[in-house]
Parts: sequence; C-alpha cells; structure tokens
Amino acid sequence: MCILCGWTSVSVDAKQDDKTAGRYTLSLDGGEWHLWQDKQAEWKNDKLFLPEDATDLSLLPVNVPTGGWEQLNPANATAVQVPGTVEEYCTVSSRPSPDDGAGVSWWFRTIKLPATLKGRRVLIHFESVRMRAEIYLDRKLVGYDMIGESPFDVDITEAVKPGEEQLLAVRVTHPGGNFHWQDFTEMNWGSYQIPPGRSFGGIIGRVRLDAVSPLFISDIYMQNQPEYTKVKAILTVNKTDYIHQCRFTRTRRAHDGYIFALFHGKVYVLQYGDNHFSLLVIFINPLQFKYHPAASVSSEPYCPGSSMLSSVKSSESSSVKSSSEKSSEESV
Repeated sequence: MCILCGWTSVSVDAKQDDKTAGRYTLSLDGGEWHLWQDKQAEWKNDKLFLPEDATDLSLLPVNVPTGGWEQLNPANATAVQVPGTVEEYCTVSSRPSPDDGAGVSWWFRTIKLPATLKGRRVLIHFESVRMRAEIYLDRKLVGYDMIGESPFDVDITEAVKPGEEQLLAVRVTHPGGNFHWQDFTEMNWGSYQIPPGRSFGGIIGRVRLDAVSPLFISDIYMQNQPEYTKVKAILTVNKTDYIHQCRFTRTRRAHDGYIFALFHGKVYVLQYGDNHFSLLVIFINPLQFKYHPAASVSSEPYCPGSSMLSSVKSSESSSVKSSSEKSSEESV
C-alpha cells in the first residue's frame, strides 16, 4: 500500500501472502444503491448511543424494516446514487416542508468481494451521513454512528464473506432541520437536544470499502517545518494481528539520478489497535516552486520520493497487484 500526501509517499511492507498482500479498495459511490422510506418506523423516542456507548454492538437494538427484511427489495425501492439525500429523490411537493424527509430511510445494495480476500480485515469508510446511521450486513448490525455529518469507519470483518454476494443496508434516521441558513434554532430528538442543521437526510458523503493487512497505515498527516528541507510525517499505524514490532527505514528511490528524501529508522514495539508515530523526513536538494503562467496543471500527484514502514519479521517487499475497473491494490 502506498499513501500519497503532497510530494511524499509512505509505503507499508508486510509479509507476502494473501492475508497481507496490500490494500484492496472498492468504491461504493454512484449507482447500484436503492432507497426505501420506512414511513411507519418509530424513532422519535429512541435511546441514542454516543461512540463510547456503542462499543459493544450486541447490546444495541436491531431495528428491522417495517414489514420485515423482505421490504429491502429493488422492486419496492427507488434506484439512487450515493452520495444522495431523501429530499433529492422523494420530494413530490412544489412547496416542500423540512419535515417531509424526516424519519427513517433504508439505503441498500449488494456487495461481493473476491474470494482471495479471506483473512483480511475489511472496513467500510463513510464520509458523512445525516444523521444516525445503523449499518447492517446480511441483517447483522455491524456499525452505528450518532455523531452525523462526519467521517466514521465500520469494521465488517466478522460478517463479511468474500466470494459471496451480501446485502449491505444502511438505516438512516434524519430528525429534520431547516431550509434556511440560520443556525440558532434548537432541535430536539425526544428528550435529547441535538445541534441544528439543514433538513437534508441520507448518505451525503462518499463511501469506500478497504480490505487491509493486519498492519496498516490508517492515517497520515504531513506537517511543514521551518526548514524547507524537512517535513514531519505523523502516522497512525493499526495493528490487529501477529506483528509485534515495526521499523521505519529509508528507501533509495531516485528521480533523474538522485535520491529525493530519506529518514533514519528504528524499531518500535506495537500495541494492539492504533499506534502513533512522528518521523522527520529530510529532503535532498529539494526543488523550489517556480510559477510559470504557461505551465500545465495535472491532477496526478508527482511523487519521486518514497519511505517505508516494514515488519521486522519480513525482509521481502510485498507485490502490488494491477488495478481493475472497480477495485485495486492502490494508493489512497
């Protein structure tokens, strides 16, 4: 896996087998989704769970569609695209009310992952949902988010079945809002007070599925330093399996015959879950930016430098598979 950030890249090198061969990414944006409004669903007096209260999903209620799971059928629903809103697809009045789209809606589609992904950790990244999101895979609750309109990840590893078609369903509860730009109106959800917001409910951000190795970079932030020859890489490395230590090392990736960047590595002991590291990257003969009005603009990142995070248990680099139309072992 290679994570690009501006002019610097950080690679993950792990033991070479199917379980840790790199990151598989599948975009869940666009079509193939269906939307069904559950207008009879009760929600106004629901108990709400903040992230610290929703760590054990087995203790949370499982909300079945009114009429049963069979209601989540394309024949009963509207074909939609994600990102999307209930108001976008279900408004029928020429003078809509902010309450028209309030309540429960189900957004669903099928997914089928390659059988070669067995043994991987599989995550679904939601960029934004308004407001409460309950995520089900084959009728099993696998995720819950109450914050709304901010990114969150759902770990579906225990429920996913690579090689088989599965139903992914997102139960979205939208408490309403307003159609103007004023934010001082207080909102209530039963006995809870919630932040005011616009009355547009649904999956309003992009959705992505990642199958990752037991050791992977989950976040990276490149921080500028006073010296233009240096930059600090702040990484979050997630460990979920047998790997106990990691080492950051320099790689010699040349561009036009010279080494672009390097940093010195040392061995770190990894804890289960997130591990945070700060690395100072030194650039060799950095190129200063020069503006030219006739210069063309490219949407592709230019990345001549590379550094590497590797398991100390392995000395071999993992191969990167070629990309396909819908998914790839790719840069994030």
